[in-house]
Amino acid sequence: MARMINLNLPNNEQHRITVVRDNEGNNVLYLDFSNELAGILFTLFSAVRRADNSSGTHQKYLSLDAKLLETPLKIADLETQWRATGVKFNFTIATPIVNMLTAFKCMFDEVRTGVTTFQYKKASQAGKKRTHAGQILRKKEDRSNITEYGLNNQHIPLLKGITLPPERRSGLIRSVGPLAHAIFLVNETKFTNKIAKSFSETIQIIPAKGEIVNALEACKNGAEASSILTELGDLLLLSTARSTQKIDFPLTLAMWLFSAKGDNPWNFSGPGTMYLLDQGIKNLSLKFKIRSQEDVTRNIAQVIFHAMYGTYTEDFGILSQITTEAEWKKRKDVDKVFKERSKAEYRRVTPVRFIYYSKLAQSLLTKSLGNTDPCFTRLPSFSANRTRLFTTEFKTYLATGKVGAQAGRGFNISYYLRSLRDELVQKMEVGKLEECGTRKWMKEKEGKLVEVDDRFMENCRCFFGK
Repeated sequence: MARMINLNLPNNEQHRITVVRDNEGNNVLYLDFSNELAGILFTLFSAVRRADNSSGTHQKYLSLDAKLLETPLKIADLETQWRATGVKFNFTIATPIVNMLTAFKCMFDEVRTGVTTFQYKKASQAGKKRTHAGQILRKKEDRSNITEYGLNNQHIPLLKGITLPPERRSGLIRSVGPLAHAIFLVNETKFTNKIAKSFSETIQIIPAKGEIVNALEACKNGAEASSILTELGDLLLLSTARSTQKIDFPLTLAMWLFSAKGDNPWNFSGPGTMYLLDQGIKNLSLKFKIRSQEDVTRNIAQVIFHAMYGTYTEDFGILSQITTEAEWKKRKDVDKVFKERSKAEYRRVTPVRFIYYSKLAQSLLTKSLGNTDPCFTRLPSFSANRTRLFTTEFKTYLATGKVGAQAGRGFNISYYLRSLRDELVQKMEVGKLEECGTRKWMKEKEGKLVEVDDRFMENCRCFFGK
């Protein structure tokens, strides 16, 4: 489908869908083009998928216009072209794949904006027309802040994916952070069973997970959920949550990697895929081209890495030891990467490479339970072994919790979560929460990845830190 869309470009512009060899012998991928193509692909796929049912909702997609580079496109025309190919999707398989292949721009935007404010939909009156069910309501989009849900900047690592556009949330629900899950459960009116099931799996280490899910579903707004979310967030910062991290490859990069992998396995979370990309960077001189005002291309490379691997929640001490970047920059230091990109010149960027490899975090990483303010907390992105550190600021924050003064639903559940949290605080004070990870790191040796016994230590620095 992506290649079909690309054929609508003039012949001299179609090359950007794959690696382009420049005058200096580098193999270049254009990331801005990839993002444009991915957005059109998602819209077209949504139109085709929704036309497969009888709801008629595909019409809103067919009415949309798009532009790829400078070429205007109509989604309705692209849908007609696709139908003419005769290709049929198995939507059960295709839908999650398309969601993952088109998510990079969403994650890049989240690295830019942070996760303290986000978009949601709320009911609003639609006029005087009535039915037997009463006043007709529709949804309008609004913005909210995490403080309205009893959360603060210490909870940032648990909010990955909260800024996803509403239409992307159900498709990427298993890749978002646990508190993003929880807020979606409070706010969303569609796919609530899917969200509840995924959230329950995320917090399955907590014995009362069912009661927590039911209580959040019953909340009508953030204020009602605040006492539960505060205590749940603090608890998960100590214990880590069950996590399902995925690599969000830019679309054209994923297409290139898939064609280059041969008969080797492919997935969106394994070290083999990371190693394959690193070999392309090292042996084929793979570069990215992206518009940016930032002339320090290492800063751009780090932002791209964070968007791909979700490491804007990760500890910099880990990243500096497992990658080729010795010094990682905070969000406040890379602002030029995002400024007026549409007017900026193209920058050629050498991607960040791994030195040590690990499967991305896919499960609970500890055994502890059977943006105005600085963020002192981090969340592991990788499943391999590490030693955790907790800052004095974080310990002070835990010691001055405010749950007793908070209003909201679920007081008994909040009290229960506070008691669990206090047990973990006691363990933290005597060093029992330091060991984290479920597997060994891997390193290249004679062209293969082999396990090593290294255990890396955090340094309490992070992307959204002060």
